[in-house]
Amino acid sequence: MALKTDETAHGTGVVLKLTGELDLDTAPILYSRLEDIVGRGRWRIVVDASDLSFCDSTGLSALLAAHQACTSAGGFLRLAAPDDLLVRLLAVVGLQATIPIYSTVNSALEGL
Repeated sequence: MALKTDETAHGTGVVLKLTGELDLDTAPILYSRLEDIVGRGRWRIVVDASDLSFCDSTGLSALLAAHQACTSAGGFLRLAAPDDLLVRLLAVVGLQATIPIYSTVNSALEGL
């Protein structure tokens, strides 16, 4: 299954909704979208994972790279509505404490 991305501006931030599978084949799509968003000076990104059906370590690498780019520019990358498997994967690789996780997009957007 392919990865679909949909970007919506929210004040000074951006919500990037992911739909489908985030894996070796589709991670370049996410890398490209996140580089584009950061390149436009948008360093406050909420990734809506509510419709993400799968994520592997390559997808996590894309999220981590964007998180690092955002935080070094004074912004953030927040993950909203991940399923239990993604939360567990983040915990196993030690990223649960690095990338903030929120149960909903609205809670991730608070404070923008």
